[in-house]
Amino acid sequence: MTHNQLIKKTQNLKGVSISKIEENAEGDTLYIHIKLHKRLRGICPHCHKHVPGYDSKTQERQWRALDMGTKKAILVSDVHRVKCPEHGVVTEDVTWALHGSRFTKKFEQQVAYLAVHQSKKLVCEQMRINWRTVGSIISRVQKAKEKDPKAKYENLEAIGVDETSHKKGHTPSSGFEYYFL
Repeated sequence: MTHNQLIKKTQNLKGVSISKIEENAEGDTLYIHIKLHKRLRGICPHCHKHVPGYDSKTQERQWRALDMGTKKAILVSDVHRVKCPEHGVVTEDVTWALHGSRFTKKFEQQVAYLAVHQSKKLVCEQMRINWRTVGSIISRVQKAKEKDPKAKYENLEAIGVDETSHKKGHTPSSGFEYYFL
């Protein structure tokens, strides 16, 4: 297995090619420069349809990825703007990150998993991120996992409970209502 294959496999990079890997001056961060394959370019991040490009201008973006050993890993790629008839001008979808996030999907999933099993402080230390970032990542992961937030309320069943109906001469009133999934 080559270095590029190892990086693609561990970072879950599909539909990309790695153009170069650099290390910063301190030697604690790897910058992995990647390019989307042509068939995955020009996709709207909201409706996931191929749409025309807006302009030829690109902007270099960086996403924090899972650490590679003791080094931080940063994915670097040029992102194009596209014009979706439904969503307007947006940056194209990338396979490794959610739209608007500065972190890869794998990194966010790891943070969310750790947040369920340990304290926020430990998550911050282990993943080397700010405590506010943990909360925003958890919200983003939950939103991505929950496709339709209103769907969880569809099968609710209302039941009435009147705790005073056992008293002599009392007629049941509306009482409290509880909802169960």
